[in-house]
Amino acid sequence: LKPCTGRPPRRPPCPCGLQHLGATDKNKAREMVPGDRSSDSDDSEDHQDESHPDSQVLRFLKSKRVWATVFWFVGVGMLKFHEDFGLLEASYFITQIVTTIGYGDICVQGSMMKVFVSVYILGMLVMVGFILNEVVNSALAKEADRMKTNMAHVEKLADHVHATVGQTLNDLSEEVKNDEEIVENQITRFSGRSASQQKLIFATCLFGIYIGGGTVFYSTMEACSCSYGATAMLNCTAETACEAGKVKTPLDAFYMSVVTLTTVGFGDYTPSTPAGRLFGIPWMVTGIVTAGVFVTALQDVLMNNQTAKSRKDRTFEDVQKMTPEIFAKMDADGSGGLSKSEWVSYMLVLEGLVEQETLDRLSRIFDKLDRSKDGTISWYEVEYFQKKRAMMM
Repeated sequence: LKPCTGRPPRRPPCPCGLQHLGATDKNKAREMVPGDRSSDSDDSEDHQDESHPDSQVLRFLKSKRVWATVFWFVGVGMLKFHEDFGLLEASYFITQIVTTIGYGDICVQGSMMKVFVSVYILGMLVMVGFILNEVVNSALAKEADRMKTNMAHVEKLADHVHATVGQTLNDLSEEVKNDEEIVENQITRFSGRSASQQKLIFATCLFGIYIGGGTVFYSTMEACSCSYGATAMLNCTAETACEAGKVKTPLDAFYMSVVTLTTVGFGDYTPSTPAGRLFGIPWMVTGIVTAGVFVTALQDVLMNNQTAKSRKDRTFEDVQKMTPEIFAKMDADGSGGLSKSEWVSYMLVLEGLVEQETLDRLSRIFDKLDRSKDGTISWYEVEYFQKKRAMMM
């Protein structure tokens, strides 16, 4: 080597009360009451196994992980048998390709392998790009699902209030309590969500841990090294390693860590021992992810005010570009004029801050709480709903 399925139809609730039935009869009567917990959650759940984002992403990632693994071992095999790389050196070389670090301390020599590595690099970058894109989409889909689940359970609680008028509510208490626990967990999760500044602090600490870990490891384990294989230093022995070999001071190790995890990869300082390369494979792969998280968090903080101003300016541009068709779409009640709520709702959807489905679900919850159907919710209606929920507990 040289350096270089669908659900059954919903049945109507039993019209008779259960409070006068015995225990055995109550159990039988409960079986007549629909118990499909997902019937009111969302119409899209009818075919969850076929169309749910998580199941699709899971299948996608499974297939991509398989192909990425095969792709990895193909590269290792070619390097091992055509360039006489060891397993560790081949994995170390492939890691440099995946992370785009490219130290240049180990490279291929044969013409055929140069062609293979060129094609391999392009293919691996495409593969990594697909996987990272689907991971991001999966995370966004899960966030949307959490919001939808939260809203679905809130809507279901309102359904219980109306569906149980004239009936005993104790039979539904256990189910409602489960719903409330889910809602409380969702609220707790969202209320504890970090702000952009807190994300930046977390990302900075995590990135600092990786930088510090690399600095400590390489300044300790590779303070003086003769290296080995293709990168072995000539006329270097264990006794003369600090004079004729590769030396890494803490400053050198810090410099190497920053250069590596930012994928700059100058190549003047590289892992030079088997332990260093074994440590470097997972350290480089996960370290560049933390660097990406850090850069993204920093960008979010710096661009926050600019984004807010841009949205404000864009809102006025949207008003200037408004047409009669857009105005009619915003006028949800067809009154010929826009109320404040209609304006705000439409602009929230237009700005991508909320989905239309979420607004529609909130509107349905409002309609269910509005027992008088006068377009407002009175304290009496709120109190009525609270008492019904208290009876369920």
